[in-house]
Amino acid sequence: MTAPGLAEPFLAGAEVAAALLAREEVRVGWDAPSALPRMTIGMLACHLGRQFIRSGQLLSAPATDGADLLGSAREHYRRPSRSRPHRSTIRP
Repeated sequence: MTAPGLAEPFLAGAEVAAALLAREEVRVGWDAPSALPRMTIGMLACHLGRQFIRSGQLLSAPATDGADLLGSAREHYRRPSRSRPHRSTIRP
């Protein structure tokens, strides 16, 4: 079950992300450095695409009592990183 009114903006955001990921510049520059340190354009593209897949999974899952919920995006970025950036093996 999703929050009321969440589906439309979520799908709109996914549409924008899909359009960005489909751009020729992404395909051509896949192994080139991105604007983010230690991430290629391909790594950044994979990260962006994965956010909508994972968000969809989380939003469609039943709520869990005692779940470790975040109060804000700021809280998320204060937490220690659970993984280090790695070179993507996924190709366009």
